[in-house]
Amino acid sequence: MKLLWLALSPLVGCAPYATPVSPHVGPIPCSVIVDGHVVDGPPLQKLPENDGEYCVATAEASVPKKAESDGVVQLHLRIDAAGALHRVRVLSAPQPLLDEVAVRTVSDSRACKFRPALLEDGSPSACVEFDYSFAFHRPTTASTQGECTVFGPVGRIVSGPPLKSAPIIDSMACANSVVGPKAGRESTVRLKVRLDAAGTVESAEPLKGPSPFADAAVRALKESPACRFSPGVLQSGERAPCVELEYVFHFE
Repeated sequence: MKLLWLALSPLVGCAPYATPVSPHVGPIPCSVIVDGHVVDGPPLQKLPENDGEYCVATAEASVPKKAESDGVVQLHLRIDAAGALHRVRVLSAPQPLLDEVAVRTVSDSRACKFRPALLEDGSPSACVEFDYSFAFHRPTTASTQGECTVFGPVGRIVSGPPLKSAPIIDSMACANSVVGPKAGRESTVRLKVRLDAAGTVESAEPLKGPSPFADAAVRALKESPACRFSPGVLQSGERAPCVELEYVFHFE
């Protein structure tokens, strides 16, 4: 009994168990960003980011032809610790068609995916609010203005105006959106693609590859939202009115 008492004696006067910490039950505090600075809520060491140019180009590519595609749509966004969008509100828009395109693009498109903001301790912020703008511009077309920038097979410009930045596409997302004619068959399709000033595919001509696969590749480039190009940009900073390049699909 004496040994038992000595073993238990340090516990005399202590609580029999530790009281668990209650989880946070109130609203999650949001960091509010205005003009690149946190004005309310937890401070941040890193602000949320995305590929703004690619995001806006994706939106412009889906603007209906009947829309007047000039003007700025201002949105207010809330994102979570994964960078996922939880709330979007339109602050201003020149016309309803453009705000619909902006909201749909930022909500659904991979092109607009945000990288999460980081708190001062390096952990992702669970809630961040900020304004985000889509600046829509009326595209010019190669048929009415400008000369085509043409890329050769190795990705170098062989004719036409030089570019400050070439068109960009999420090739993995585009490839995943294409369904080949038969599972288990492999093939490679090379196409000659012509883009307008918005990055929209005006034409896609198969150069190599069997017909069923080539047809699937052409259909994807013209119809799939995942196969959107960003516009080419001239040295002057203006959009290239026309870009021709070769694009390859690998079917496995």
